[in-house]
Amino acid sequence: MMRQGGSVAKRVLSLCILGAVMAAAGACAEEESENPDPRAYPRSDPDVGLNVALSEHKIVLPKDARGLRFKVTTPMDYELDLTFRTKCGNIASFLQESNFRKRLKDGYAPSIIVGNAVHYGWELGPKERYAGLAEKKSSPQRYVVVSHRNKKTCQIFLYSNYS
Repeated sequence: MMRQGGSVAKRVLSLCILGAVMAAAGACAEEESENPDPRAYPRSDPDVGLNVALSEHKIVLPKDARGLRFKVTTPMDYELDLTFRTKCGNIASFLQESNFRKRLKDGYAPSIIVGNAVHYGWELGPKERYAGLAEKKSSPQRYVVVSHRNKKTCQIFLYSNYS
């Protein structure tokens, strides 16, 4: 009779362990869920769409923006990492419509953009071909680098953060 009780206890213990493992796997799967937008980088918050993030970070994309990639990070800091290509002639209106107050400084790349370039594989290009700005005292804090790819096409690299 004890033997049978022991096997029942083992079964109960096995079911408890299995339940704990499945709960942990479910929690991990929930953490690992991906943003459904194919332009999103891995681990981008699946609950915040690009249009919402752009609006909340006060970014107005040029109509011809292409090659767009992004990542939204929440809840500790609300961050937006963004890159896209556009005609170089659109840069001034992009900065104005997105209410950037500072001017681009030739050969300048904020360290946060340089770090993101390493992380995401962004190619800023040689210093002679890019310009950047940092708005550290604004809300959100925003950083931009514009890199001239050729005479007509520019690549924008942006980081925005509400902390």
